[in-house]
Amino acid sequence: MTQDEKLKLFFDAAMEDAGRRNETAVSEFRNSLESSYDEHVINVRESAEAKFKVGRDSLIRECNSEISRRQIELRREFAAKQEEYRKNIFDRVTDKLIQYKNTPEYVSMLKAHIKKAEEYAGDDSMTIYVDATDEELIKELSASCGANVAVCDRNIMGGIRAEIPAKNVLIDESFTSKLEEAGRNFNF
Repeated sequence: MTQDEKLKLFFDAAMEDAGRRNETAVSEFRNSLESSYDEHVINVRESAEAKFKVGRDSLIRECNSEISRRQIELRREFAAKQEEYRKNIFDRVTDKLIQYKNTPEYVSMLKAHIKKAEEYAGDDSMTIYVDATDEELIKELSASCGANVAVCDRNIMGGIRAEIPAKNVLIDESFTSKLEEAGRNFNF
């Protein structure tokens, strides 16, 4: 074999070996890059998912907070409106009661309440109290019953209060107590 042939053979063998080494190095580098790329994609995806969850949770909390705040505002507005309507209703009822006091039926009602109180008291003594605005009715009411009728020391707005000391009983048929009871039991 000539020297040129040997040289060519050596050159071909060296080139083939260099090609294989190069191919192996490129393949290893490519595999390393693909592995790094896959890890990077996974890390970026996990990071994005975590940021998304944090953002979503934050938005949900903000929405829930806003909903709660608005619910509280609506409850307050609703309660204020209810109170306004309740006051309006009771003001109108009070006006109707005041108008009712100027009717003959009011005097009949007072007499009926006094009669019930007398039946309950039996032979025991009792005192009937009326509102200061009903003072002109005291003589008429005293004449229709055998009880002592006096002006109440507190505003009862109308109706009667009957006190039976022997039984330690107070019968309260006053408009004030009836309105207070209606107010306690009032629901929309």
